[in-house]
Amino acid sequence: MNPSPAPASTADRTPVQRRNWAGEPTMLLGEDADGYNELFAQVSARLIPNDVLEDMLMRDVVDLAWDVRRLRRMKANLLRLRARNAMSEVLAPLVSGAYALAEKWSARDAAAVGRVEAALESAGLSMDTVMAAALRAEIDEFERIDAMIADAENRRSTALSEIERHRASFAQELRDATAAAADPGPPQPPGGEAV
Repeated sequence: MNPSPAPASTADRTPVQRRNWAGEPTMLLGEDADGYNELFAQVSARLIPNDVLEDMLMRDVVDLAWDVRRLRRMKANLLRLRARNAMSEVLAPLVSGAYALAEKWSARDAAAVGRVEAALESAGLSMDTVMAAALRAEIDEFERIDAMIADAENRRSTALSEIERHRASFAQELRDATAAAADPGPPQPPGGEAV
């Protein structure tokens, strides 16, 4: 088996560019491809793949890191989406027309925002109360998203471990080859038999 070429020092290597075989990363509506490209550039500058296997693993690391960020954003946006209904629920015992007030609050109507803040304060409540109500309504979804985040983080760690294992194996092959070249064994007489 021919070992891969020896890795260059970090100073001698340059970050890789995405190759055609990898295709474009999958972006959801509203996602910033420039943000993905910046993450890719930073990771590839640090890991600098030595061969195609490391290149694929590094891309997995970047994609999984992006997935984790995406899922965390989705959790926050799910809470924001449910905040209006939670606000209506929290306001219901405090003010009449709670649903209409929550609608106006959600649209950031200045008068409604002031009225909501006053109602919450008078009851000793805060936006934390509203967000807790939103979380309670979506707790099953949050648990699923958290499980997806944990899975992506575990897969990312596995990919990083595979890069480390691959590099350690290659480094051992280089050590063995160097040792064999440095110590060719006992001298051989012209007839090929050892002395």
